[in-house]
Amino acid sequence: VTYNHVQRGDPARAAAAIVDLTEVDEPPLRLQLGADSIERIEAKLDLVRRELDRWRSVALSTDHADEQRRQLIVPPAGARR
Repeated sequence: VTYNHVQRGDPARAAAAIVDLTEVDEPPLRLQLGADSIERIEAKLDLVRRELDRWRSVALSTDHADEQRRQLIVPPAGARR
């Protein structure tokens, strides 16, 4: 079975995107290439968010008592203090 020229992604475009990254000052740590890759990562992020939300209270309950007093409000994801 051959999959050449029937895959969703275009290898030449992927290679060009990777080469272009060599000229970027701050390249991404991870680069998703192709719609299928984006779909999988978004599904994983959704799963991680649901799990984090479900177990947040358990995770926060393990902080040292002094730290719990400082964190009266849990900042939203990505917020800086």
